[in-house]
Amino acid sequence: MEKNIIRSLIVLAAGVAMALAAYAGQTGYGDDHPFEDAYRALPIHTSWIDGHRFDYRLVYPPESGVPIDGQSPESAQDGPVDPELMLYITDPEGDQIYAAAVKYTVTGPRGTQVKARALPAQGGYSAGIYCRNRGTYQVRAEVTAPGANLVDNFAYEIM
Repeated sequence: MEKNIIRSLIVLAAGVAMALAAYAGQTGYGDDHPFEDAYRALPIHTSWIDGHRFDYRLVYPPESGVPIDGQSPESAQDGPVDPELMLYITDPEGDQIYAAAVKYTVTGPRGTQVKARALPAQGGYSAGIYCRNRGTYQVRAEVTAPGANLVDNFAYEIM
């Protein structure tokens, strides 16, 4: 009996910790994000699925020579940073969706396929997928939002 109570408390504590981390991730990137103006976002595709708007952008971090999230100091000095694929989702009422599960499947120009789970970042969803090579990318996004399971496919060419 005592072991069941201890297990239950451990599971409860882990659940609270995960909920707090998710809440902090959602509220940490509002529209007034202090670094938002330093980033350049290129819209590449917009879809409407069951009233939900999907806006895809390639986000370019600032070219300041300062390493960003795992980037080596050498590559920060060498030139432009590769753009990252981001997805911004709004519901049929036009409100941004922050509580969705997003999975990407991206096939690059060389036929390499990458599957990744996206996490909330800068008001959208990012999975650390960088579009480094020129050519056509096939993108599939699977979104599970409150009350909706949505799938989108499109192709985008980087010249």
